[in-house]
Amino acid sequence: MSKIEFFEKIIEEKGEITCKIAIFKGGIGEENPTEIINNAVREYVGHKGHNQFVEIHLDNPWLRVVIEDINMLKFREFKNDKM
Repeated sequence: MSKIEFFEKIIEEKGEITCKIAIFKGGIGEENPTEIINNAVREYVGHKGHNQFVEIHLDNPWLRVVIEDINMLKFREFKNDKM
């Protein structure tokens, strides 16, 4: 299996886990990086509900963002905020 790396961030509110975000990177230089990432994500999430996001132009198949319990995040209105 190709080398897989990931970043994981647990978001807490009032001392309780609200959601978990993971960014996977791997399969760079491999013939089918999408399959490699799919397998890693499948192993990571198991049978837990989650959302997956890929890069909008689909030219980075070696990256995947996975969010558990996205509906538990406290969203706010967008008012021309900047990164």
